[in-house]
Amino acid sequence: MGWLWAPWPNQSSRAVQTVIGIWYGTLYLLALTGFYKALKRRNLSSLPQQATWLLASILLSVTCVHAVYWSNMRMRSVCIPSLAILASLPLLPTAPKENTMPTRKE
Repeated sequence: MGWLWAPWPNQSSRAVQTVIGIWYGTLYLLALTGFYKALKRRNLSSLPQQATWLLASILLSVTCVHAVYWSNMRMRSVCIPSLAILASLPLLPTAPKENTMPTRKE
């Protein structure tokens, strides 16, 4: 499982490993922050929380399968969209601004 979620590849030059490690480290940090932010929202409908748990279950199921079977970084490619969605959540505004609806001119 270690190589499944390792932020850097095991076969590459040190410079490439560093750049890839920074990229995935940032992605993982933002995804964890987004997961926490989505679960913390209690004043919204339960749909964002359900979607967050769905994304987390995808990540968990892939991790469980590859805990038993062979894995490397390529095996987590099915999880990257889920990670990207979770990682985008901290970058969104926490609450919509008032009067954001366009007014109709008559």
